[in-house]
Amino acid sequence: MTGVHEPDAPGTISIQGQRYDLYIAWRWFWAGNAALGIPGGNVVINALGIQADDPTPQTSRMVISAGDTLLLASDGVYKNLNESAITALLTHADAAERLVKAAVTRSQDAANGRCTPD
Repeated sequence: MTGVHEPDAPGTISIQGQRYDLYIAWRWFWAGNAALGIPGGNVVINALGIQADDPTPQTSRMVISAGDTLLLASDGVYKNLNESAITALLTHADAAERLVKAAVTRSQDAANGRCTPD
């Protein structure tokens, strides 16, 4: 979960009314921003309703088995905690509270290279 992640789910995205493979759109986005010197963080690249004429959410399919855990988190969590820290915190019954507390604590630590204060 460190650095920039390539999308690993198949799908398409609509850009100015034209449908593109999600991976290709992702590469164009990062290459274009890098060429312009625009940092990649804090940029919304896909959201429900982002295009008034086509408010279709991005969807993908995955196999989920009994006992699997799904985590939906903001960048405040995944930019401040690494994958092993998140995985360890998810084993607790009060995982949501622990994740938020750990992310807030890490976001305020100037020594944290992943620190993204909100």
